[in-house]
Amino acid sequence: MALVIKYKKSLFVTLLYLAYMLNYSVMPHFIPEFYLQMFRNIMILGTFIMFFKYLSLKLNLLTFVFTLICILSIVFNETHPIFKAEIRFVFFLIIFFGLGLILKPKYSSDQLINFNQIFKINTIVIILSFISYFTYIGSLGRGNFSGVLNHSNTLGPIAALVCIDKILQFYKGEKTFKTLVIFIISFFVLVLSGSRASLGTFLISLVFIGIYIYRLKFIIWGTGIGIVFVSAFFVLKEYNHLLIPEESLNNRYRPRTVFEKGFDNTRFLLWEERIDEFIESPLIGSGFSAVNINAIPKNTVSYDIESGSIQPGSGYLGILSMLGILGFLAFLLLLF
Repeated sequence: MALVIKYKKSLFVTLLYLAYMLNYSVMPHFIPEFYLQMFRNIMILGTFIMFFKYLSLKLNLLTFVFTLICILSIVFNETHPIFKAEIRFVFFLIIFFGLGLILKPKYSSDQLINFNQIFKINTIVIILSFISYFTYIGSLGRGNFSGVLNHSNTLGPIAALVCIDKILQFYKGEKTFKTLVIFIISFFVLVLSGSRASLGTFLISLVFIGIYIYRLKFIIWGTGIGIVFVSAFFVLKEYNHLLIPEESLNNRYRPRTVFEKGFDNTRFLLWEERIDEFIESPLIGSGFSAVNINAIPKNTVSYDIESGSIQPGSGYLGILSMLGILGFLAFLLLLF
């Protein structure tokens, strides 16, 4: 990887990931803004200190090219100031270089430490979300179960990752009662989140893991397990909707196709807008972590002009529309 962080007890990753979890948890709705901002500033300051104290720079060609394309997409695009593309790019560099290429943790002991640290925090979040299901008075957003986080689409992927992690622990011989309990809890939370993409990703990962471990034998019993999981998903998802109160913390429960602003919130609309942005600027995109507000309708849910938040609808299409074909190809080369 382009940059290696040498640090004690993985403090850098802990501070960074805790700051992320705090921002996307329910805590901002209950903590006074002054104390919340003070805590965020402490976390950010601590992260910067750990980053610059323990880093050692080692550039390679792929990472340099991808980083350069991100910079060019900012320089050659007049991004709206509300998106704060430059600031987001700095934080992206810290996360990208600091965590390392966690998709291949076996190549670095530091990356393996990062990977394990993240999963410890994820496991705690899932357990707290499971407990909150039996004690929480309502839910945030459109009504789907979100646990201690602020959105079910954040909770679902985390639960899926923890499920996969526990399956791999079983494969490695760590067949403890605690591992089994955490897997059951994680899968329960995954189903309750109602995230179809997360469940689908989990099932696809399960297929690949099963084929890798058991080869052809998995095809026989893997299909049966998949049917059971999918059936459980729809049953528990409906059960979850029946238990959620009509009044949530923020607003009345609404169908998925209706967004808080009153506009159509289907994924197809968001995908069409990403494609329109790509057609407008196919080479370098609309700008790093920014939306081309001139290429898409004003009454869109892709972005919030007041807060600068962005909802691309698809991670890969988001990269394609923001960084263009050059950035997208560089990103794929980094992954594969």
